[in-house]
Parts: sequence; structure tokens; C-alpha cells
Amino acid sequence: MNLKANELRIGNTIMSKAGIVTVRSINDASDGYYIGMSEYLCASNIIEFTGIPLTEEWLVRMGFKYQKSGAGGADMWSGFGYWRLSNNDFNLIGTKSGTVYFNRCLDWQIKSVHQLQNLYFALKRTELKLTDKS
Repeated sequence: MNLKANELRIGNTIMSKAGIVTVRSINDASDGYYIGMSEYLCASNIIEFTGIPLTEEWLVRMGFKYQKSGAGGADMWSGFGYWRLSNNDFNLIGTKSGTVYFNRCLDWQIKSVHQLQNLYFALKRTELKLTDKS
């Protein structure tokens, strides 16, 4: 999951070779974009980073809880449920395994943690909080 500089914001959680990091800065240089990390005093080229796949574990760490849908039978939503934030102010449709779509838009799957962080910030104007990064 290669990253592009225009997909990142300060505060995004991404993966580096050293582990999970938080974006502190994004700098344009002659040889590419460099990402500064809150956890380290250095910056690395964007090619050193990847997105973190969105999984059930990550959804739970962001405060979401899974609620099975009442749909059944031949309904197209059979097997889907809702990932809801504990305060019920933001919901996603998806499967228990972490396949997530925004608002029944099956053509737009949220595949990574930073994509969900960006969507949430764009709609709510506040950061999606993570529990500890262990």
C-alpha cells in the first residue's frame, strides 16, 4: 500500500520499517517527500512508509464497536453490520473482519487506518483518537 503525500495529514498513523509512527511533518525535497515522525527525531523518504491495513483490531483501537445488521436472507446487506463509535456519532458499514465502506458506498472501501482518520477529520473536524499503539 504505497503512500502519496497528498493522502497524508499531520497526525496520521502509518507504518515505517521501525514500526507504527505518527506523521509529524511532510516536506517536499528535490528527491521526493520526507515524512517526519513524532516517535523519532529524523525524517525518511515517503517510499519508506506504508499504510496500515484497516482491520477489526484497528477499528476497536479507534473506539468502534461492531453491531450485526438485522438484514438477512437474500438481502444484499446480509453478512454486513455496522461499525459504530462508542458515542454513536459516526457509523461505517462493513464486516466483522474489518472490510469497511463509508455510508453504503460499496465502490469506496476504506482500506487503511490513515484513510479512515482523514475521512473522519474531513467530516467531523476533530481527530479520531487511538488507544495505545502496542
